[in-house]
Amino acid sequence: TGDILTYDNKEYTLIVSGDINKDGNCGIHDLVSFRKYLLEYSTYDNLEKMAADTNQDNSLDIKDLVGIRKIILN
Repeated sequence: TGDILTYDNKEYTLIVSGDINKDGNCGIHDLVSFRKYLLEYSTYDNLEKMAADTNQDNSLDIKDLVGIRKIILN
């Protein structure tokens, strides 16, 4: 998450679904981080919010937490 891809003189920011901590994969650290976010113990920047929105409904909620769990278990 957060890497920049340049193609035909256009830049695209790559987002890995569930990869909140931007390490390239979705894991337990992302799940714990998102729980803290939902409990309002932390805040996210725009890239982290896009990665956390696993169902892409432009809302961060318990459905996204379940989505992260599903990604980890698969």
